[in-house]
Amino acid sequence: MVDLLVVDDEKWIRKGVIAKLNKSHLNFGNIYEASDGSEAIKVIEENNPNIVITDIIMPKLDGLELIEYANKLEFDISFIIISGYSEFSYAQRAINLGAKGYILKPITQEKLVSIVEKVIQDERDAEIREHKNYELDMVTKVKRYIIDNYSENITVKGIAEHFSINPNYLSSLFSKETGETITKFINRMRIEEACKILRRSDEPIYNIAFKVGYKDNQYFHRVFKKLKGKTPLDYRNQYKIDVITK
Repeated sequence: MVDLLVVDDEKWIRKGVIAKLNKSHLNFGNIYEASDGSEAIKVIEENNPNIVITDIIMPKLDGLELIEYANKLEFDISFIIISGYSEFSYAQRAINLGAKGYILKPITQEKLVSIVEKVIQDERDAEIREHKNYELDMVTKVKRYIIDNYSENITVKGIAEHFSINPNYLSSLFSKETGETITKFINRMRIEEACKILRRSDEPIYNIAFKVGYKDNQYFHRVFKKLKGKTPLDYRNQYKIDVITK
């Protein structure tokens, strides 16, 4: 639900805007009102509305100063400016300050609803891209964490706690983005590293298993055979034969 604040020192304009919004098909949570920028600040601090529709020329604190105030304190608010033709230069300054749009007087139902609807949709679209970026970024971080820590006793629950995220959500997100489970990715990283060690040394296999994060040697053998189709020893011997024949 979108909360909205209407700011105008002329009561009849303020009430008219609110009436038009209430008649629209848009579904708002709360619609607040303020008679000037100073009063609007109090409403913003107490209620943090999603959208503020404000006149530019007002006593005490004008619309531009109101936007500057909200930007300075980093309120997540979309501003829409109400302006007349003679105030167009002010409207341009407001856009430069980050206002999402402006409504030229006289304010019609169609014009008001159209710009508010566009701002709401733009904000929703931005949230979706931002959420998608968060998901892609999270998967990248989890992969990096596993690559850096695969030799440790890492689990899905432990990784989720490290990133302060729900384990079920993390598992679902990782599988959706990569096509494999976190556990499978961990095992794949471990077995690939084990293969490197098997190829370049005669180190005992149980030592290699421990090095790459497996405390249970039999489990290591099962995972290795499942992923490589052969036991660690067969893999090492096959590699030596390949090297000799080459």
